Amino acid sequence: MDTWQTPRPLGVCCGRGSFDSGNRCNRWCLMYEYRATVHSIYDADTFRLNIDLGLKVWVNNEAVRLYGVDAPEMRGVERPAGLVARDYVRTVMPVGSDVTIRTYMDKKGKYGRWLADVFIGPQDEEPFHLATRLVELGHAVWKTY
Repeated sequence: MDTWQTPRPLGVCCGRGSFDSGNRCNRWCLMYEYRATVHSIYDADTFRLNIDLGLKVWVNNEAVRLYGVDAPEMRGVERPAGLVARDYVRTVMPVGSDVTIRTYMDKKGKYGRWLADVFIGPQDEEPFHLATRLVELGHAVWKTY
C-alpha cells in the first residue's frame, strides 16, 4: 500500500525521532497530545511542564495534574508516602526530560491545573503510562473525577 494511502490517526507527526529512513512519520501525536519538557515536580500527581503546542509556540511552567489517580499528599499524615511517590516520579521523569502528554479538551481540575495523561519513554520505544505505573507500584490509587 502506498504511504499516502496508509490510514493514520488524526493528528500531527510528533517530531524529533519520529521519522523512519524514508522520511515518513512513524509516530503520530493525536489531537490534544503534545511534547513537553519537565519544569518541576511538586508531588507524584502534580507538576509543571513546558508544553510544545507546535508551530514554535510553547506554554511554559504550566501546572498539570495527572489524570485519573490520586497520590499521597506532601503534607500531614500522608507525607512519608508522598515523599516516596514523588521521588519515584522524579526518578522516571527528571527535570529537563521530555514526556508526551494527552490532555482532555478544556478540562481542568478544581485548582485550575490541566488534567493530562503522561507517557514516559525514549522516542524509539513504546512509552509507559505514568498513572498506571504509579498504581501498579502502590504509589497512587485510581480516582474518578
